[in-house]
Amino acid sequence: TMDHWTYPQVIKMLEGGNKQLETFFERHALTKNTFVPQNTTNNNNNNHSDTNNNLTVANLSMMRYKTKAALFYRQQLDHHIQNLLENPKPYRGRKTKVKRRPLGTQTSTI
Repeated sequence: TMDHWTYPQVIKMLEGGNKQLETFFERHALTKNTFVPQNTTNNNNNNHSDTNNNLTVANLSMMRYKTKAALFYRQQLDHHIQNLLENPKPYRGRKTKVKRRPLGTQTSTI
């Protein structure tokens, strides 16, 4: 139900939630700002759609979830979550790569 989440579901949402999926779609040119319509006459070179070649700017928000890229995202996320759940260490949050500046290199805004 909407009010009850299992532990694996919570971990999956934390690891692969909206921000991560949106970033993935941006990298694969599946956002309205990055999408480039493919030539529908050449099915072999279309990286975005499956068999229909129906991906357009107008239906992009809905159809992108049915692409090969989205399937890949789901499969890799499931594999990642399975690995996390098999780890005997408790979940400590999503690992992020943060670029840190060396001390004394901050710029002043004054």
